[in-house]
Amino acid sequence: MKSPADEIARYLAANGFGTFAGAAAWSINHNREPAQPDSCITVYDTGGGEADTDELDIHRPTIQVRVRAKAAQAAYAKIEAIRRHLKTAIPVMDSFDVIDIRVDTSAASIGQDDNGCNI
Repeated sequence: MKSPADEIARYLAANGFGTFAGAAAWSINHNREPAQPDSCITVYDTGGGEADTDELDIHRPTIQVRVRAKAAQAAYAKIEAIRRHLKTAIPVMDSFDVIDIRVDTSAASIGQDDNGCNI
């Protein structure tokens, strides 16, 4: 079984947001952000809530999507496109069924990384 971050990263790549584990711009990764390229998307597993039924068969995992780019506007545009897409789509995953996706927060900048890229 793949992690939710791995599944969503591959889903984003399949839907044209970038290349999974690629070396070109808009590389899409999971649980580890590479030093290069400057423009990349990383999806992290962040835990989640307890199972939602007595049978413990409905899980509520959470993820975080982080976008990095030299230009702050490019990073913001990419994260907003991903947010809008995930808010309106019910992706089909290999390892589990998705019932609902809830976007809890808006995009927020956390400054620049060591490469001078906006995140």
